[in-house]
Amino acid sequence: MQTKDQMAGEQLRRLEQESGFVTHNGIQAVYCGEDRAVVQAQVGPNALNCHGTAHGGFLFSLADNCAGLLALADGCSYVTLDASFHFLRAAKPGDMVTATATPVRRGRTVLVERVELTGPDGREMAEGTFTMYRVSSEPPARLR
Repeated sequence: MQTKDQMAGEQLRRLEQESGFVTHNGIQAVYCGEDRAVVQAQVGPNALNCHGTAHGGFLFSLADNCAGLLALADGCSYVTLDASFHFLRAAKPGDMVTATATPVRRGRTVLVERVELTGPDGREMAEGTFTMYRVSSEPPARLR
């Protein structure tokens, strides 16, 4: 019998294969377990805003995907119910940005998480709170 971490690892690999959004944005899963999830993406030319730094939507998407990955660790399907996100420092072209999600509270239907984005120097670039809503006790259909 597989552990939840092993199941999460399999879902992580399937997510990378099945999600065009994840692939298009260069988001790479690093770790997935019930204790935390970690993803990374490099700020490329298609992720820049008109100021030449990472677009806020790119950074938010990185955080949201990390939050979703942590939610998947229990084998259920979730959607983002709410998010509060704060931009603290600009990400520059070529920066590898790391998002780390940790659970604040995991209830029967709602999961609250803290997500932190850091740059290549380890300094915090953004942080947020994500509330995920369980829509099914099964993994998403594309990940089964």
